Amino acid sequence: MSTVDLSNVSELKEYLEITPFACDDFEVLSGGTGNFVCRIKLRSPYEGSSTAVVKHAKPYVFSTRNTERYPFALERQRFEVESLRLVKEWLPPDSFVTVPEVHLFDEKESVIIMEDSGQNSVTFKEFILRGRCSPEVGTRIGSALGEFLGQLHVWGKDNLSKVVELLGPNEPAKKISGWATYGRLVSTLKGDDNLDALSGAPLGIPEDQLEIIKDVGEKTQQIMLSAEESFLMGDFWTGNILLQLDEADNVKRIYVIDWELAKPGLCGWDLGQLAAELDLLRRFHPSQKEVASNAISSFYQSYSRVHAGDIALYRTAVTHWGNHLVVWTPRVAWGDRDTTRQTVLSGVEMIIEGQNGAEEKIYKRFSPTQLYLPPSFPYPIKVVSIDTNVSSEIERGTRLLSYSFVYLSRTAGAQPETRFGTWDSAIEGTLKSWNIRAGDVISQRKAKEKPVGIVIEPCKHGMQLGGLCVLCGKDMTNTDYIGFSDASRASIQMTHSANGPTVSLEEAQRIEKETAERLLKSRKLSLIVDLDQTIVHATVDPTVGEWISEGEAWEARHTAKAAHGEGAEEDGEDECNPNWEALKDVKKFRLGPESFGTVPRGKGKAVNRGVESEGCMYYIKPRPGWREFLKEVSTKYEMHVYTMGTRAYAEEVCAAIDPDGTAFGGRLLSRDESGSLTQKSLQRLFPCDTSMVVIIDDRADVWEWSPNLVKVIPYDFFVGIGDINSTFLPKIEPLTASTPSPSTPTVSSSDSLPLATPETTTPEDVERTAFEAKAKLTENSLALEAQVEARPLAKKQEELQSDPVTDSLTKSDEIVTENVTEQPSTETKEKEEVQSTIPTKTPRKALLKNDDTELVRVYKLLSDIHQQFFDTYDAHSSDIASKSSQKKGNEKIPWDVTRIIPSIRSEVFKGVNLLFSSVIPLDTRPETTEIWRMAVMFGAKCSVELTPDITHVVAAKRGTVKVDMARKRGGIKIVWLVWFTDSVALWQRQDETPYLLDDPPAAGPSTSPLSFHQMSSDPDLDEEEEWELEATPVSGPGSGNADTGSPNFEASQINWDDINDEVEAAMMESDDDDDMSEVNIGVQDGSTGIQSANASEDEWTDESNSVISSSNNTPKKTKRKRLRSLTPSEAGINGGDNDVLRSPLSKRKKLAADRSGYSKLKEAISAEELRPEAGSVKTQSDDGSSDERVTPTKATKENNNEEVDDDGYEEEDDDDDDDFLAKEMEEEWG
Repeated sequence: MSTVDLSNVSELKEYLEITPFACDDFEVLSGGTGNFVCRIKLRSPYEGSSTAVVKHAKPYVFSTRNTERYPFALERQRFEVESLRLVKEWLPPDSFVTVPEVHLFDEKESVIIMEDSGQNSVTFKEFILRGRCSPEVGTRIGSALGEFLGQLHVWGKDNLSKVVELLGPNEPAKKISGWATYGRLVSTLKGDDNLDALSGAPLGIPEDQLEIIKDVGEKTQQIMLSAEESFLMGDFWTGNILLQLDEADNVKRIYVIDWELAKPGLCGWDLGQLAAELDLLRRFHPSQKEVASNAISSFYQSYSRVHAGDIALYRTAVTHWGNHLVVWTPRVAWGDRDTTRQTVLSGVEMIIEGQNGAEEKIYKRFSPTQLYLPPSFPYPIKVVSIDTNVSSEIERGTRLLSYSFVYLSRTAGAQPETRFGTWDSAIEGTLKSWNIRAGDVISQRKAKEKPVGIVIEPCKHGMQLGGLCVLCGKDMTNTDYIGFSDASRASIQMTHSANGPTVSLEEAQRIEKETAERLLKSRKLSLIVDLDQTIVHATVDPTVGEWISEGEAWEARHTAKAAHGEGAEEDGEDECNPNWEALKDVKKFRLGPESFGTVPRGKGKAVNRGVESEGCMYYIKPRPGWREFLKEVSTKYEMHVYTMGTRAYAEEVCAAIDPDGTAFGGRLLSRDESGSLTQKSLQRLFPCDTSMVVIIDDRADVWEWSPNLVKVIPYDFFVGIGDINSTFLPKIEPLTASTPSPSTPTVSSSDSLPLATPETTTPEDVERTAFEAKAKLTENSLALEAQVEARPLAKKQEELQSDPVTDSLTKSDEIVTENVTEQPSTETKEKEEVQSTIPTKTPRKALLKNDDTELVRVYKLLSDIHQQFFDTYDAHSSDIASKSSQKKGNEKIPWDVTRIIPSIRSEVFKGVNLLFSSVIPLDTRPETTEIWRMAVMFGAKCSVELTPDITHVVAAKRGTVKVDMARKRGGIKIVWLVWFTDSVALWQRQDETPYLLDDPPAAGPSTSPLSFHQMSSDPDLDEEEEWELEATPVSGPGSGNADTGSPNFEASQINWDDINDEVEAAMMESDDDDDMSEVNIGVQDGSTGIQSANASEDEWTDESNSVISSSNNTPKKTKRKRLRSLTPSEAGINGGDNDVLRSPLSKRKKLAADRSGYSKLKEAISAEELRPEAGSVKTQSDDGSSDERVTPTKATKENNNEEVDDDGYEEEDDDDDDDFLAKEMEEEWG
C-alpha cells in the first residue's frame, strides 16, 4: 500500500529524486478513472531516452460518470508488468506494433515507470477523430493490429500453461470485465440504470429477445471466471493504442498500452472490443466512416491470416461486439440521443445474431469470401474428394477439390462415360469452412444458389486504381492458367471521374449505405440533374453573339445619353434588338476544336476553318427561375449533374450556373465518363440502391422511363435549335412494338466468387464499339459546324419579320387557320400596292421569349416527393425497434422514391378508361406501343374496343367509327390527343372542356400552357407511318355530297378560264408547301390548345418518343416522290390494275373506302351537281374537312383510269427506262 500520494506533483518529484528518473518538468497525461499517468522529462537520459512515463495506481476505479468508485485491487499492476514481459518474450525487437519496455516497478508504492512512446504520440481514437488518418493509413493500422493480436493469441495457445500460471490469478480483471460489459446488459436495456441517452420512450425490445440477452449476460460472466483459451490483452480498444508519429504525421510505430486487465480468456472478446470501438467512430462521426470501416476490415482479415479460428471464435466476437455497443454507447458521450438509441438496438441485433445466426451471416460480419463453383463446370458433378482441409492456408493454384461427371459424346451410338476434373483456387487466404463433402452431387442450380466454402482473404481487392489494389498495392493485371483476373473483382465505376477507382459490389454497397445514412441524417435525397433543355438551352449560332453585342451597344449609348443629361426620348433610328431583353442573362464561353470530336477531312467548308482551329463560342441560356430553383432544391437534395455533353462543356456550364459549387459541388458526370453515348444509367452512380435517387431530365427514352424519373418539358429558348449534344441519340419509334430493353448486367460480388473465367469482349467488339462511338461524335460535330455556318436563328428572325400572318407570334408558335386562301384577293392586292408607296418602318419582332415557368412546376413535384419520402420514413421509424430490422430478406423499405414517384404519376389518370382512335398503327399490338404504356404508367386503363367502362376516347381526327359510336352512346368524353399529352407533360389531368371534339375548334392565337413542340423534343416521326384507318362517312356538313335540293345549273355558267388558272396554280405548288400542311401536327386552338380541324390522319401520332421527350422541334420537310405519267398500256387500261399508280398509303385508303362503300371512283357526277357557291365548290379532304376550291371534274366512267389520286403526282424524273415497280417496292420497304 502506497504511503504517499503520487498524484500530488510535489510528492511525485520528491519520490523520483531517489530514482534514476529524477526530473524537473512533467506533463500530466491522464487523471484516469483508476490511474494517474504523466510524462516526465529526465535530467539525465535513461537508455538513450530523455523522457519516460510514470503510472501510479489507486485501489479503485471511477465509473464513467465519475460519481461512483468501484474497488479494484492494486495487484493489477503486477499482472500488467507480467503481461508486458510475456509479450516482450516473443515479440521481435523491431516489430511495427510493440509494447512499452518496463524500466521500474515499485509494487509497494504502486508505481510503474516505463518507456515513453514520444511527445508526438497520439491515441488511435484521437488520430481518427482529428481527421488526420486517411483510409489508406487506417487500412495499414488495422492490418498491423490484426497481425499483432493474432500472433498474441497463437502464442498464448502454444504457451497456455505459462499464461494460466502467471495471469490466471488476475481475478479482479475477470470480475470487473464481466460486470462492466455483461453485468449491466439487461438493466441498460430495461432503463433501470437511468441513463440520460436512453431516457424517454422504452426501447421496445421483445421479451423473447430480452430472455436471450439475459441468459448471455449471466453465462458470459461465469465463463470469464474460468475461460482459458488463450492470452487476452483484456482491454483492446482504440484509446489503448498509441501511434508514434513523425512531423509529417506518418506512423513510425504503434504501442499497445494498459495491460492491467490481461488474463486467460476467449479470443473473440479482444476482437469484438476493437471492432465495436471502431464501429462507434463510424456511427457517430460519418466523415470518418471510410477510415473506420477500412480499419475493421483489414483488422479481421489480417487476424484471420495469422489465427485461423473456427465459427465459435466469430460468434463470440459478434456477441461481444453487440454487448459493447449496448452497454458502453449510452455511458460515453458519443453523440445525439437518436443515434445512441439506434446503436444500442443494433447491438441487440448483433447479440441475437451471435447466438442464433447462420454461419454465413456470422462470417459476413468479418468480410469473408464465399466460394461458388464456376458456372462453366459440366453439371451435374459429383464431389470425389476434398483436397484442402479447413483452416489451411491456400494460394492461387491450390487444389481445392476433385469431381467426376458423365460425358456423352455426340457421336451416334456412343455410350456415356465417366470423366474427372479438378478445381483450383483463384484466390489466397485461409479456408474457414466447407459446405459440401465427398459424395455430394451438385446441380447447376445448387452451385449457383449456395456457396461451397468460405475463405478469409488477407485482402479482397475491393478498390482498384490503375491496375493496382488501393488497399494492398498488388498488381491486379496478372493472369495465369486459371484465367481468373483479380481486376474483375472491382469492376464498378461509381465515381464522377473516368479515371477514378473501381470498387467491388460489396464495397459499393458499403459506400451507398454510408451515403444513405448521411443523407437521412441531413433530411436530403439525391437528385440527378440533366443540363441541356432541362436547366439550360445552348446554341453555337453566331447570331446570338451579334444580338448580344447589338443590345450591349444600345444600352451603352443610352447610358451615355443619360449621363450627359440628354434624356431618354425615343429615337426612331436607334431601335433596340427585340431579343435583347431575353438575352441579358445568356452565358457564353469558347471551347477548343477538340470539343467537335473528329471531323472527316473535306466535310467542313472553308468558311469554318476558324472553327476547326479555334473552336466555337457556346451561348447558354439558363432556364427562367434557375437561381431560385437550385438554391431551394439544394436544401432538400444532394445534386449530381449527368449530361450527354462533353466534360469540358459540362464544367463550363456548371461554372456559369453554379460558380461557387454550392449546388453541385463538383458532382459532375458527362458522356466522356458515363460509358455510353446513347443511354444514361442510374447504376453508373448508384449501382446498388436507388431508393433515394430522383432524376429530372427532358428525355425519358435515355432513362428507359425509369421509375425514378420526373420528366421535364424541354426548354426550347433558341427556337428550333433543340439539344446540340443529342444529335447522336437514337431515334425512337414510339408507335411500334417496343423491344425489350437489355437487362442490367450483374456485377459479381467480391464475397461471392465463382472463380471462373469471366466472359471477355473480343477485340473485334471493342473495335466496332469504338468505331460506332467515333461515328456518333463525328455526326454531332458536323451538326455543330452546320449550325455555325447556317445561322438558323438569323433565318428564323428574317422569316418572322417578313411573315404577314404573324404579328406578335414567333415562328415556333405559329397558328395555321382552317381555311387560308392561297391567293390574295384583288382588294388585298390593291391595298398592298397603295401601302407599298408609303415608306413605313415595320417594328422588329422578338423571336426569343423569356416566359418559361417549368422550373416552378418541377420544384413543386420535387418538394412533394421529398415530403412524402420523409413522412413515410418518419412514420415507420417512429417504432425504432421495427426500424432496426428493416430491409430483411427481399422486403422493400416503404420510404422508396421508386414507389413514391410512380404513385404520384398514377394519380393523373386515376379512374380514367381510355380508348384510342386513329392513334395506334393497325399492324401493332396496342399494349406494346409507347402511348399505351404511358397511359398505364399515369394511372389509366386502356381498351381496344368501346366497352361500357370507357370514360374517354382520345382521337387524332374526327369522324372515325370509334368517335361516332362513342358520341351515339353518350356519357363519354371525346377529346383530342393533345389533352392526353398536356396531362402527361404537366403531371396533372387537364380539364377536358377545351379539348372536346364535339365542335370544330375556331382558329386563333394559342394560350395553351403547352404547344405540341414544347412537349416533345425527340426526333420527328416518319410521315409515311402506317396509321389505323377507319372509314369516314362522306355525307354530312361539308362533305360535298349533302342533298340540299339546290336547283341545277348549266355548264355555261361556269367560268372555265378561272378554273384553268386555278388548276395551273395548284399544279405549280411546291412540295414544300404541301409538306408544311402535313407537319403542323401541333396546331391548337388559340384559347384552348385544341388540335386544328384540318389535322389529317397522317398528322396525329402517339407522342413522339415517350410522348413528352426532347429533340429538335424544327418541322421536318421530306421530299415526296412524284409518280410519272403512264401510257394507257402501262396503266393497264385493258383490264389492268390502277393501283400501280398509287402510293402504299393511297392504296390502303382506297381499299378502306371501297370496303365502306364510299369510294368516289364509283360515283358519276354531272355538271348540274357542281353548283358553285361564290365561285367555288366544297370538296372533302382526307380528314373530312372541307376545302373551298374550284375543281374541274370529268364524270365519264371511261376516264377513270386517268384520275390522279392524292398521291398520284407526276414524277420529276422522266426517264421511261426506270423500273417503276422496283421503285415502288423500294419506297414501300424503306
